Amino acid sequence: MGGPYGRGAIVFLTLAAALVISYASVRLVVEDRRSAIGALLAGARFVRRNPGAAGAVFLVYVLLIAALDWLCADLQILPAAAGWRAYLGALACAAIRWVFVLALYAWETALFQSRLAHASYTAAPSIEWPDSPAAESIANASPAMTP
Repeated sequence: MGGPYGRGAIVFLTLAAALVISYASVRLVVEDRRSAIGALLAGARFVRRNPGAAGAVFLVYVLLIAALDWLCADLQILPAAAGWRAYLGALACAAIRWVFVLALYAWETALFQSRLAHASYTAAPSIEWPDSPAAESIANASPAMTP
């Protein structure tokens, strides 16, 4: 696996695993799943059924991260005398990276909900409070006992 094809295969498999894991994360949250293994399998099925859209969303994310890494590479070679400027630049790069990660999850959630989920599927059931014991005793009282 030392050749260029071997390294390319490793990169491809790593990105494919990251894609499936990110959709598994979305499914864990949106569907309120209890099983991470089940979410992984469901994420893999979702990616298999929607390869174009899921791949396009992830490709945009990977390109944004690659562009950010290219732009922020200069901060790593700045001399130590740059001090605060380099520090604030590195913080800005980290903040932008997290914005991209959150955008990825937002895009994936929107895609998942538009392709598979619907409002009643993902919404929790409405809460119905039980009647108080006094209301139950009045409702269950025999007609002879009511005044």
